[in-house]
Amino acid sequence: GAKIVDLGLIFDGTAVFADEFVAMKPASDGYLAMAMVNYILQNDLQADDYLLARTISAYLVDDETGQLLRGDDGCYFVWDAVSSTPVPVAPKAGAYPEGADIPLFGSYVANGRPCATALQKLKDGAAEYTFELAAEKCGITAADAERLACDWVQAENAFILSGYGLRYRNSNETYRQFLLLGALT
Repeated sequence: GAKIVDLGLIFDGTAVFADEFVAMKPASDGYLAMAMVNYILQNDLQADDYLLARTISAYLVDDETGQLLRGDDGCYFVWDAVSSTPVPVAPKAGAYPEGADIPLFGSYVANGRPCATALQKLKDGAAEYTFELAAEKCGITAADAERLACDWVQAENAFILSGYGLRYRNSNETYRQFLLLGALT
């Protein structure tokens, strides 16, 4: 009952079994993945509860260093919307202070340093990856890129099986982008 979409260079033996084949340019998968990430974040389609419980999405990142904001005791910081202050959090995702309201998005000044949540940094960085850019780089239409993103978000259980073509330069980054899609949704 699963819908199988094959993104690939050529219509091969794997594509024969797919419900849909999308021909793409070599080494362009990452552009499509990041356009999908951008779409998810711009449209507030991420899985907030999962991100708060299982990731460091709410942790504060120092604007100047690009590093997670840390206290002298080694604890990280998140923003508490209730007190409008940074609060320390144990170095384990989801271990937030009792009664705190932890936003996933936002820019703040914490301990005298400009910072933003890790998810805000991702959203800002992903904003340049539009469906039009993905279309240009991948050799597909912007409408197809958007449809694939919508299909991903709306799927009850989406899964990316990769590895058949990702064995060349920068493929590790593409794997990270695929994993990011799963974590976001």
